[in-house]
Amino acid sequence: MTQLREAITRTVVVGALVAATALTGSASVYAESSQPTAAGAATSILDIIPAPTLDRMLAQAPLVDAANVIRTAVERTPARGYAGIGLVDDHVTLWWKGAPPTDVLAAVTAARRTAPVEVVDATYSRAELRAAAARLAPVVAADPADAIHSVRLRTDGSGIELAVKDARSARLPKLPATGVRTSVVERERMVERSRANDVAPFDGGSGIGFTTPGCTAGFGVRNADTGNGYVLTAEHCGAIGSPWHVGWNTTTNTGTLVGYAVDSNDDHDTMIISTASP
Repeated sequence: MTQLREAITRTVVVGALVAATALTGSASVYAESSQPTAAGAATSILDIIPAPTLDRMLAQAPLVDAANVIRTAVERTPARGYAGIGLVDDHVTLWWKGAPPTDVLAAVTAARRTAPVEVVDATYSRAELRAAAARLAPVVAADPADAIHSVRLRTDGSGIELAVKDARSARLPKLPATGVRTSVVERERMVERSRANDVAPFDGGSGIGFTTPGCTAGFGVRNADTGNGYVLTAEHCGAIGSPWHVGWNTTTNTGTLVGYAVDSNDDHDTMIISTASP
């Protein structure tokens, strides 16, 4: 468990933070190479993750590793019977139309040394679903009523979902026959956002800076003991006490204040920005 916890620390947490902060600009003039550790501060980023959440992360780690082994084999020659792969409860599920080829079965056998893997027969392959979606997409996009707001391939290979806001009142366009089972489901329409103009609660991936964006926001987190909210970013981006904004307007020299940097960790190159809306 100790080794697994260490692996989570290095790969899941640190790796995710690196990915979230990789699109940073040049370091600000306020950046410092080292920050002192605040008195009583957590010694690890894991210390601010609630125990149930951390337990789920630890349990999912071998499942993710096993799924990656299979996905690597699948992606070597993608145009086959592959439909989808996912983490289902305590195991990995691979959906495949027909009999998986020898190399994929070998990958499944290898993955099972790490975590349980179930292979389930799929009605359609991912390639068949994509071909059907490609026929539907132009009709959906050209619909003046804009009734369908997304075309989704089901991970289990059972068909295609057309998302509408209200299935009872939606007036769908005449759709072409695709030979694939297609169902209408109710989903909220996705609201587009720009990383250059985020609003609270702040999202990972937002462009943040003292003024104009120079770094990238990571995950929103809360202190399990106090409930205080924070946004993660990279320590090298700025100093403790520095203000962070999104949506900076260079004409008015104003922007939305995310919060102030209050603590950092040298080893993980992470920093937390205090905010009421993580």
